Amino acid sequence: DKDFNLNLKKFDNPETIKVLHAPSNPKIKGTEYVRSAIVTLKAEGYQFDYLEYLDLSNLQVLERLNKSHIVLNEFFSLAPGVFGVEALANSCELLTSSDQFLEESPGTDNQEAWIVTKHDEIYDNLKLLLEDLESAKEYARAGYESAFRNASTSRSGARLNDLLSRIS
Repeated sequence: DKDFNLNLKKFDNPETIKVLHAPSNPKIKGTEYVRSAIVTLKAEGYQFDYLEYLDLSNLQVLERLNKSHIVLNEFFSLAPGVFGVEALANSCELLTSSDQFLEESPGTDNQEAWIVTKHDEIYDNLKLLLEDLESAKEYARAGYESAFRNASTSRSGARLNDLLSRIS
């Protein structure tokens, strides 16, 4: 539970919007599509900081999540990854291909927890959020709440203990 940080104030009149992408493997996470969308949006005059981290430790990335607004995660997976949950736990709006409509994994109980984004939708979905940071804030709130319900020790641990007690 200590790793959950509800910080929606970062969305209130930020100096600059921070968009973070920290792929463990750029080829399988869709980094080339992310970079293409970023270049196009910057060329169109959108103002934001794009933060791409390839060689940072998990702890270093987690520190940066707390100050980020939008996280671009993986764009070829249908199931949510650990980094996506970490982004939600730090009140970030998440764009990822993980589809809560198709995959019934823990953490998928709220269809507004993140924006399902395929590799060819990164530009459009990121543009929408850059134009409407209030929507990004609402997604971040819903994502945080969903992640806390489904991935925090206090909530998911209690459910796991209940399930284990039924089979023993």
